[in-house]
Amino acid sequence: MPLIKGKEVLDELKHLKKEDMVHPSVNIAELPDSFKIEIAIPGMKREEIMIDAEDHKLFVYGAHKKIYESEDQVGTTCGGFGKRIKLPKNADIEFASAEYKSGILSICFLKTKKSINKKLRTQLVVY
Repeated sequence: MPLIKGKEVLDELKHLKKEDMVHPSVNIAELPDSFKIEIAIPGMKREEIMIDAEDHKLFVYGAHKKIYESEDQVGTTCGGFGKRIKLPKNADIEFASAEYKSGILSICFLKTKKSINKKLRTQLVVY
């Protein structure tokens, strides 16, 4: 699986018009031993998604470009999204996972017993 090229995703987002940005639905659930975040982003490929977690904040970005052809024209459609979600102090970003399946991006963070006060940063790979 190719690693996510975050710079390419962010560069693509810079070129999108405001009307090309989508605002996906987000569900957040607190489970007994973890937090689960689900974002509805159908039509994307996992390589087009970038996830960063830093200082109790989750940043999820995606940029999508599709080439289409019909009998009389060829063109591209572009779209993208960006979400910033505040994480609870006891969400452990070092032990997180992300999976994209059937148009739903699921991100899980384990809970810790205590609040994490040190500054951490990680990039998640989407499976």
